[in-house]
Amino acid sequence: MIGEKSGAHQYKLQGSVVEGGVMDGSATLTVFDPYVDADMKKLEQSDSKYARYLCKILGLYFNYHKDAYFTKGVYLHDPATIVAAVNPSLMTYTEGVVRVQTVGITRGLTVFDNTKKRYGEITAWSHKPTVKVAVTVDAPAVVEMIMQRLMMND
Repeated sequence: MIGEKSGAHQYKLQGSVVEGGVMDGSATLTVFDPYVDADMKKLEQSDSKYARYLCKILGLYFNYHKDAYFTKGVYLHDPATIVAAVNPSLMTYTEGVVRVQTVGITRGLTVFDNTKKRYGEITAWSHKPTVKVAVTVDAPAVVEMIMQRLMMND
């Protein structure tokens, strides 16, 4: 996980590494309390056919997170990106340049520079567009919103 817990179940970005996705020019940081087994059981017992279907296909994802991250839950990167678009007040944001490493041992690593530094020469950061990046997330509210939407009657 990137970040440290701060305040009422929110996480604040540390350093310059961001994990997330980019949508309509806005990158979102989606690091928060994982969606846990108890949430999965609620979905399984839901009347929503979509929630029940999701439970069937989430087994592999839960197993991956258990093996890779030693956690009993999954991170909701993609759903949190949608939540940011639907209710941006559940996150706070900053702006900066995002670059993704494409070669070497750091291939796939996303790097975020939110400094207002002016370089004396042209660099790989020069003249790049900025994006809005979420730096804190109200995790309980995001999980609650996702759960409510998934358990709505069909």
